[in-house]
Amino acid sequence: SSALAINVKRDLEEVLVAMEGFADSSVIISSSLGLLGNLSSSSTTTQSSEIVDPRLAKYALPTILHGMKEHRDDVELYMKGCKAMSNLTQNNHAAQQLLTCKEPLGLRIIAEGLKSAQAGDTVLYDDEEILRRLKLRAAATQVLKNLSTHPSLEVKGKIALDRKSTR
Repeated sequence: SSALAINVKRDLEEVLVAMEGFADSSVIISSSLGLLGNLSSSSTTTQSSEIVDPRLAKYALPTILHGMKEHRDDVELYMKGCKAMSNLTQNNHAAQQLLTCKEPLGLRIIAEGLKSAQAGDTVLYDDEEILRRLKLRAAATQVLKNLSTHPSLEVKGKIALDRKSTR
């Protein structure tokens, strides 16, 4: 199990390095976010908290947010980014606090995902695009749900204030 943990950690680090080196390539960022989501998923590993070092989120979350910011129009990429953030913040209070309180882009990026395909906008999209945007909203909602499990009132207050300001 420790060999698996070392390999997963090494793979995650390599993916993050690729994201930083090719930040302008939506294909590489999208693929990397998909890999990050898979590697950090609790269904991939027996117990994600055992395999994925919770401290890795400190390095991963800013990279994920930057990649998402650079490619805001790519719904699929945004969804993969939200899934990766969801996996990294699940049962990880340090990552939850980092994303909510220390990363200026954190809640803004999540809010943009939540706003995707609002009721009035759907006439502009075909069924496939509406489905893609609904999946994005579901992934962003899961990140917010994870963040709301943090015991700190500072984190919960920040979420509540940000939700009010982004409506």
